[in-house]
Amino acid sequence: MRVRWLSWAQCHAPLFGFRALASALEARGGGPYPQPRRRVVSRGEKSQLGLSRSSRLPNPYDLEAGELGVLARKLATHGLAATAGDPTELTRVWAALAFQAEGLAQELSSRDAYAVLRGLSAGGVLPQHTGASKALLAVLHSAPEGQLRPRKVVNVWVALDRADAAEGEVAKAFFHRELRRALPHSARFKEDSIVERILQGDLHGHAASKQMTDRDWQRILALLLASSCCTEDLARLWQGAESLALAEPVALRSLSTDGLSAALRAAAAASRVTGIEASQALSMLLCKRIAMQAPWLDGWTASHAAKAAASLGAQPGQVYDHLRATLVDRCAGLSPNGASGLAGLAEARRVAAALASFDVHDAEVRQRLSAWLLRPLPVQEFAGLALDLSAAGLSDQVSAKVAQHIRARARSS
Repeated sequence: MRVRWLSWAQCHAPLFGFRALASALEARGGGPYPQPRRRVVSRGEKSQLGLSRSSRLPNPYDLEAGELGVLARKLATHGLAATAGDPTELTRVWAALAFQAEGLAQELSSRDAYAVLRGLSAGGVLPQHTGASKALLAVLHSAPEGQLRPRKVVNVWVALDRADAAEGEVAKAFFHRELRRALPHSARFKEDSIVERILQGDLHGHAASKQMTDRDWQRILALLLASSCCTEDLARLWQGAESLALAEPVALRSLSTDGLSAALRAAAAASRVTGIEASQALSMLLCKRIAMQAPWLDGWTASHAAKAAASLGAQPGQVYDHLRATLVDRCAGLSPNGASGLAGLAEARRVAAALASFDVHDAEVRQRLSAWLLRPLPVQEFAGLALDLSAAGLSDQVSAKVAQHIRARARSS
């Protein structure tokens, strides 16, 4: 047996790294130790192997009516992860799903229609697919009363309200019929909601330990704006909610921007619907919170917040000055030249109404809003926007072209 002596450097190979140790082992007859190499798969091979970006998602055009709800829930749950982080692919899949749902609306069940509608809303694309939203809402309206749980009816209203589509005739009829079941006026509603305890008069003890959540405020807002409940029940509903909110003012800090906007809008709607003015303390708390959250609001929420705060009697310096930058940067209603059709008109109407209520003559915002008056708007929308802008300072001296167009339209109508 032949003995091979190692040198000093070979004995202390770990001090010189892995390569020195590998050379020593190879010298001893152990053979080389090459590192494994990863094989790079080309795009062509990926497509042949079925590893494309959208391989995890089925083609919406190939799905039957009963399969659209499953895809909508998957897209709403996973978001960009469903398309491997490709936003363009995600938009394309949503558009294909909305098109297929609109075409197969007559074959959809109320459950699948609800899933697709909620999915489009969660994906933020429902305002771009008005045809699909109308078709899905028609499916829900044609179903017998009570097919959807009260919680789901409220979710449908929130989705359509977010898309500014809750004011149509079919939508009003559907919510007028279904939302009254969301008012827990008897023991048959077993949902653990603060609204149920409000109507039962339990404003102390265990009820006071539960904070008002985003869903609670959204449910109250839906009942105030779109239900067929009697004024007495709605008055008791608002009085109980206001009492709990004032008893736990710290709970307002835990609300998201959507929940805070719903609470502010509910306070503004309470006096109009029930005849009960919101307390000054709660109004100021809500206005202060929405002003603090202004940098994180989107255009839709900011326009609603501005209008609601103005109707509650807030001063422009308390709310509007904080919301102005958000309105100018993110409100689609302030960029009518880039909008298609009437997209953004609802936001423009809300901002114009806020300017008129605040009595603020903001030249830049008013000039942007006045561009809507040069477009072929419906008569009611045109008249309301023109009146609000005139209260905000629009005149011949400010914009002679727009004023001349308003007079010409008034004479022809």
